[in-house]
Amino acid sequence: MTCVSFDRSLSLLKLKNPCGAYGLPTGDGSCDVNWESYQREGWCDDLRAAEADIARELGSPLCAREICDERHLVRAEIQLRQTPVDYLGRKVFGEWTETEFEIPTTPDERFIEICDTDLGSYTIDSVEFSYPDSVLSCYNGCLVLQAPCIERIIGTCGGVEDGYRITWDLCQLVNPEVDTASIADVGTDVFLSGVKWRGSEIDATLAVEVVGSCSCEGRIINISLADATDGLVCVENTCNCGAPPSYIRINYAVRFGCDTDGIDPVIEKAVSLLALVYSKDTPSKPCGCDNRYVDRMLDTDPTVGSEFATKLRFGPTVAGMTVMRMMDRLKARPNFNSSVTTGGLLSARAGFGRNIGYLGGD
Repeated sequence: MTCVSFDRSLSLLKLKNPCGAYGLPTGDGSCDVNWESYQREGWCDDLRAAEADIARELGSPLCAREICDERHLVRAEIQLRQTPVDYLGRKVFGEWTETEFEIPTTPDERFIEICDTDLGSYTIDSVEFSYPDSVLSCYNGCLVLQAPCIERIIGTCGGVEDGYRITWDLCQLVNPEVDTASIADVGTDVFLSGVKWRGSEIDATLAVEVVGSCSCEGRIINISLADATDGLVCVENTCNCGAPPSYIRINYAVRFGCDTDGIDPVIEKAVSLLALVYSKDTPSKPCGCDNRYVDRMLDTDPTVGSEFATKLRFGPTVAGMTVMRMMDRLKARPNFNSSVTTGGLLSARAGFGRNIGYLGGD
């Protein structure tokens, strides 16, 4: 999946009637815009390409990406090779649960309920949602089920307990392989009849592993994060089975900014605008009922002539020039209280800004 969702990108581009982008026009005669499946897939590919380019530009993944088995010599303090650090350990997922939609309360929405007992030890914030297996068994595109609206309910989940109501707009539930849908198709396989979900949690006990064999019982090495921005880790060597091990492997995740509420809104904007640059003159160019903003962003920037000494890294359009200036500002001051640098985001220390070795989805 992408860090900037399909739905969020439509909002950032100020497109009216976003349901048309999912293949379900409004049907009221005011706007007949409708994206077909290949256009949605094309826009999703443009978002992925934009995120990859911006991650390379900034020298860091935009949302959390796990780095596995990074090998270090055991010292009291270790500097990790990738920064900024989001967490130490690995994310561990529960089993998928498929859930059918409840009887809808309105014709343009569908919902499921997840009760507190269903969650078990997971929190609702850790839950991710997906198309059901009946769709994924044949679908190999890049679209994913969009983020729903989550509401707390008291005493009514399953009729007896507390929990959450998870709601999607009907247009978000169009089968991703379908070109065009209508309300008359409700009840057929044109629309999803349910979704699947699973919880996750960060397992800090998986943050460190000794290289080689050691027969000690319990934890052999303790590590803690001293500085997320610079990737400094404190190591407590508690191995009591003879000589301490020489090397350890560390598992952790990195992302640009480490904002617990999501990625930087400037980066969100940059991703959507760069994807727009990539979609220019292609069938995946976003189209809504009011395209004034999109068309303006794809015009040639009037300041291009004054940038003759600068390589136009993202092209001469208003969108491309805007992205370039955003990136330059972020690289000069990647964190709110950091000093301005003239050499970009990369620091003098070895390894900072390398993306080699990080894992993650699209």
